[in-house]
Amino acid sequence: MKKIILFLLLPILSFSTNTINLQLKWKNSFQFAGFYMAKEKNFYKKAGLHVNLFEYNKNIDVIDEVLKKKNYYGILDSSLFYWALKNKKIELLMPIFAHSPLSLVSTDESVKTLKDIEKKHIAIDEYSLKSVPIVAMLKSQYINLNKLSTNTTMYSIKNLLTKKGIYGIYETDEMYYLDKKNIKYQIFKPRDYGFDFYGDILFTSQSEVENDPEKVKKFIEASKEGWKYASGHVDETIKVILKKYNTQDYTYDKLKYEANKMKKFISKKFKFENNKIDNIKSIYTLLGMAGSKVDIHNYIYNPCRLTKMEKRFIKSHVLRCISTSAWEPFNTLKNGKLVGIAIDYWDNVKKRLNINSKCEIDNNWSDVLWNIKNKKADITLSTTNTPEREKYAVFSKPYMSFPIVIATRNNVGFISDMNYLKNKKIAVGKNYTVEKLLKKYFSYLKIIEAKNTNEALNMVSNNQAFAALDILPVIAYKINKYNFSNLKISGKTPFNFDVKFMLRKDYQILIPAINNAIDSISDDEKMIINNKWISVAYQNGYSLKEIINLAIIALVVMLLILGWALHLKKEIKKRKSLNWNLKDWQQWIC
Repeated sequence: MKKIILFLLLPILSFSTNTINLQLKWKNSFQFAGFYMAKEKNFYKKAGLHVNLFEYNKNIDVIDEVLKKKNYYGILDSSLFYWALKNKKIELLMPIFAHSPLSLVSTDESVKTLKDIEKKHIAIDEYSLKSVPIVAMLKSQYINLNKLSTNTTMYSIKNLLTKKGIYGIYETDEMYYLDKKNIKYQIFKPRDYGFDFYGDILFTSQSEVENDPEKVKKFIEASKEGWKYASGHVDETIKVILKKYNTQDYTYDKLKYEANKMKKFISKKFKFENNKIDNIKSIYTLLGMAGSKVDIHNYIYNPCRLTKMEKRFIKSHVLRCISTSAWEPFNTLKNGKLVGIAIDYWDNVKKRLNINSKCEIDNNWSDVLWNIKNKKADITLSTTNTPEREKYAVFSKPYMSFPIVIATRNNVGFISDMNYLKNKKIAVGKNYTVEKLLKKYFSYLKIIEAKNTNEALNMVSNNQAFAALDILPVIAYKINKYNFSNLKISGKTPFNFDVKFMLRKDYQILIPAINNAIDSISDDEKMIINNKWISVAYQNGYSLKEIINLAIIALVVMLLILGWALHLKKEIKKRKSLNWNLKDWQQWIC
């Protein structure tokens, strides 16, 4: 039986906390392919990590190694939850196997049900015998573990293939030998009995996460990339293992089998599920192996975990937020309260970081910038970088990104080139990012400064300007909400607008934490926010998805028409040529 144990040694080189020597100990197989490929494809190197891999040693207590030595990482199965419930200062970083492959298999035809194994001899390694998924499965069938006849020394592949009996196996591993020899068997999986545990889990000490959270984050992300690569490039990965990591003398066929079997076990997003964590804790509690008072979630890695300096800063500051209410659907007023996409994202970030923040409204965007610049306010919620702003402010990573589009009256055709706007009046919000971009890259345009996008659209509607520019959701929202029935979106600019949080420059300390909080917002949470506001934005017209689909359809139709026109022109030219040739031939005959 293959032990699911490894640890990673990470001594920090004295000259740089980002240069890491990683030592990994485990039994080599496809089971750890993601770590191989993260190294071989330089994912660790690109993250600033230098990783050396070393095989598992059975004399090592992995948890002790991780807790006692600096910069150690390890892999165990769901037994980590047991040690967390015993208040071991470990941090579970990510699940590699979403389901445990550990099972019991019978090659004895007389064993029809799990209950039948009570009368049989079980060849199982000591580690598997104590595994909670196996214990829970057996107890669920009222099997008395003390009366089971077990032998931990009899377990071997040779015995598995030659002696009928009950064996503890890994579905992804030893099953290969049974299938290859066409040996009939029956398998008993804990998850079929309602005990769905995690398999391999990457973990480290809580002190490692607290002392160097950025390094931990880099290691996790680079490892995920390695797993994604290995899963998508199985043959290449097998060749790497055969060449560099094949200490167990596996064949290509064996590793291919293991890779195929692992597909249903590998975690899709490498994230823990709260419900599953709670279920695992309940099972440990019911088995009398842990108390119920420990909050297991405190032992699950949270990328938003703050450094001591960040905690002190947040605890001692109330962030003064300032925003306009005129940039719908990002910031708007509802029942006298500031709401919108930006507010919902900020609420998510605040909750994750325990930030105390109060937001005030100033409907003049220039005043908002002035307040940040002069430290009268600390943060605004929906803007992006410009060279001028970077002199007095810092920016988070984008939490959304949209194209900047062109709104005109309905009688204007599709605008495919910015040069079409030359010598025409273009209305944009004063000091808006759009204005900065136009003045920098299209200085020949006639810019009219408006108080906000509402005013810019009014100018177009009243023939005071030819076009108004802003990002797609804002333009679409306002055209529909304010019934600009004579306006439409006629094209897009070369620019994308990355929507970010902007903080006063001396609050730089918060940027890494805010970025981590943005990263931690799940796709489901983002979808809820977007659907909440995007659906409102287009309820009287087209949805954002419909607008994009219509644009694609229109483009395809235009290309088909253009192609047909070119084909028709070519045919006309050929016919003219044919007619001339016919006339010449007739004259020659005559």
